[in-house]
Amino acid sequence: MIQKLNHRSYYVMATRQTAYPPSWRWRIVRRGEPMGVQIEGGGFSTYDAARLAGKLELAHFLEQLELEKARTKRET
Repeated sequence: MIQKLNHRSYYVMATRQTAYPPSWRWRIVRRGEPMGVQIEGGGFSTYDAARLAGKLELAHFLEQLELEKARTKRET
């Protein structure tokens, strides 16, 4: 059985780039401690588009993280 992670430990942050033309970026962030890698995307014309893309990527990331934890638990 795959154990659910604390999803509230991760969130999506959207920021506006000041380059011309202005665009929006998203980044997955972990509360409490750095992740060690940056997962981000950019080039969105609106805040909502960046947040939606970030949330979809966060869901995919958490799913893969759960599968990896289950796999390593089975191997031990």
